Amino acid sequence: MIEKSVGWFFAAWEDSESWDGPHASREAAISAGRACYGEEDGFCVCEAFNGPLDLNEYARWHDFLERAEEAVIESDRINTEYEEGPFFDVTPEQAQDLETHLRHAVTIWQEKHGLQFVCRTFSDMRNMEHVPAAKAEVIQ
Repeated sequence: MIEKSVGWFFAAWEDSESWDGPHASREAAISAGRACYGEEDGFCVCEAFNGPLDLNEYARWHDFLERAEEAVIESDRINTEYEEGPFFDVTPEQAQDLETHLRHAVTIWQEKHGLQFVCRTFSDMRNMEHVPAAKAEVIQ
């Protein structure tokens, strides 16, 4: 089951869609992998890092005004028969300034509420190894 782990931990997995962890040690991950995936098939273990997601990386601030423009056209706020955009007409410098302010506001908001968004996939892995089914004991 996923925990809001930030930092390196050990994990075991059988396929790319699910994993077991976090575990404090390689041996714990191997033990859990055997219990979770059985002795018949092999599985993988690794040190994994599940870093937090930065909302700013995915918020698409670069086209915020363009999406706002599309939204106002689709709304009933304007009459597209008599009006045409751009409705949010700003200079490139103003658009960049808006993006900077939006990113800053989101960062402050996340910090204020102590929000760390985590997904189930790893942001980094190291020391990956396959544990074959024939391996009866943990090798140290």
